[in-house]
Amino acid sequence: MKLKNLLIKEEDIKGRGWLYHGMGWGIVMFLLMAIVVPYLQGGSLECNRLVRQCIIWMIGGLLVGLMTKYIFLIFGDKKTDNIGH
Repeated sequence: MKLKNLLIKEEDIKGRGWLYHGMGWGIVMFLLMAIVVPYLQGGSLECNRLVRQCIIWMIGGLLVGLMTKYIFLIFGDKKTDNIGH
């Protein structure tokens, strides 16, 4: 599999793609950091803590999505044209 197939393309970010990209990142990070890591460390899951971390990771996901959108607005898809060839 070529590396270029794994990279984000500009058409994936157009419209609301940046939002889906960011929310996906936030959800994955929430699941890993709020549920999986405490479980592996033998900790307990508290409702208040889960709600706080969910809010924090969703805000983080929005920021990741926005940064991705603006990076593609500034640089376009030019940086990935030669990768994987």
